[in-house]
Amino acid sequence: MKQIIIFFLFCCSINTIDASTIFTVCADYDNTGNPINSYNIWSVKRAGNFMYIFLKSDQLLTKKYHVRIEKQYNRNDTSFLLFDRFDLKNDGTQNWIANKYTFLKSGIYKFLLFEDEIETPINTYYTTILYTEDTYVEDGFVDTWYYRNTDFRFCDSIQNEKLFGVKDVFKAQPNETKITIYISQYDKLWLKTDRMLAKIYKIEKRKSFLFTDVFFTQYNWKWTFLDLYLQKKENT
Repeated sequence: MKQIIIFFLFCCSINTIDASTIFTVCADYDNTGNPINSYNIWSVKRAGNFMYIFLKSDQLLTKKYHVRIEKQYNRNDTSFLLFDRFDLKNDGTQNWIANKYTFLKSGIYKFLLFEDEIETPINTYYTTILYTEDTYVEDGFVDTWYYRNTDFRFCDSIQNEKLFGVKDVFKAQPNETKITIYISQYDKLWLKTDRMLAKIYKIEKRKSFLFTDVFFTQYNWKWTFLDLYLQKKENT
């Protein structure tokens, strides 16, 4: 019982704004201070789109508030790193604040709301920003999110884009084991790269790096395949 009470008090201590507080990103708001169109996933143009960082409480907002915006820069590393800092403009006469903010970069974002000089965030909000599909059609434009739906499949061989022996587990051969990897973009989009790096790891109790192989492609290819040759029996 004692542990439950301590935990409850800790939770209460970091939230100085009441539990009914709304902290979000929205497309618009009405005259009475209600957010309009708040989404978990947004689509923006390459030139960027503005939204509103929105805060509303049951009580008058008289203090200073600032937002720390963090972003995932690498989809393989899900940690959030600082992207921007933003001070909310507040005249102290209303119970809601709406400030315009323009997004130019795609990614997963985390918004941490701070009050005055308090070092612990009093509210947190997550959202995802994606580029609209027509952005990816433009020649010469690509970012890591362009490959979010890339299709990877393992098989024995490929002939005329037909896959033979699709599987995830391969039987080790006496001399070397061949694994063919099929790679394609969703909706038949271009690969938009002239080379691919395949990093090979051995997995036992922990993952250990074995080697890197380089494969050259053409920018306008919609699919390709890579032949990997493993010399020993490994879990990779």
